[in-house]
Amino acid sequence: MRKLHLLWFCGLTAVPIHATSRQLLQSQSLSIVCFGSRTGLEPRFFQDSGFSRALGLDIADTANVFPYMMQHDFHEPRPLWVNPFDVLYSNSFDHAYCIDKFLLSCRSYLNDCSLIIFDYSPRDNSGTPSKGSADCLSIPMLQLIDRVYACLGYKCVLQIPADPNLSQIWSHYKDLKHLFFMSPNAYDKYSSLLASISHTSFICCNSQASILEYMAKMHSYTREHLEFINPDSTIRF
Repeated sequence: MRKLHLLWFCGLTAVPIHATSRQLLQSQSLSIVCFGSRTGLEPRFFQDSGFSRALGLDIADTANVFPYMMQHDFHEPRPLWVNPFDVLYSNSFDHAYCIDKFLLSCRSYLNDCSLIIFDYSPRDNSGTPSKGSADCLSIPMLQLIDRVYACLGYKCVLQIPADPNLSQIWSHYKDLKHLFFMSPNAYDKYSSLLASISHTSFICCNSQASILEYMAKMHSYTREHLEFINPDSTIRF
């Protein structure tokens, strides 16, 4: 609850993530679910980027009051009243107490022809909780890739370095990689397209002005979403 005003995700990356997802799945209309989305800014930026449907999950009670959000434990399977998605995004897998249970839940939210996208930061995802990183689960990147394949059969087809310009503001983006996993059906149909995807397509801020414009939008969205919280509640920032 004390983290409600914080955002680890940089919404600028939603645009290249959407463009690459469209290219990999050969679809103009894609839906996305975000695991561990706190106040709903992640799905909102994904909706802005072009996804036709965007939903965020969070275990906190406050998820029920924020736009684009649903309260749910991401270790548990998709409720039957929620339609499955084409893409799943998360940077919160280090909050899992059981990586296999988390991954099986991921699969329950997805169509047969689908993508899983994890943003992996060595500093934040492979350290120890006592040193202020890896909130619950500490896992090396190669081990994470192995677990996704072993549990789900999804292949890691892209390991794209984040835009280095983002590290000017967000230090964890310095070494961050966008990991794209394709379902078996998607890989069988579209793996030939992988060679045409360039890492340079993930350059999403070319100037200081673009960062300032994004920051203004991010603060505006944050204010809008936090208005759903009672200022007289016990939450203090």
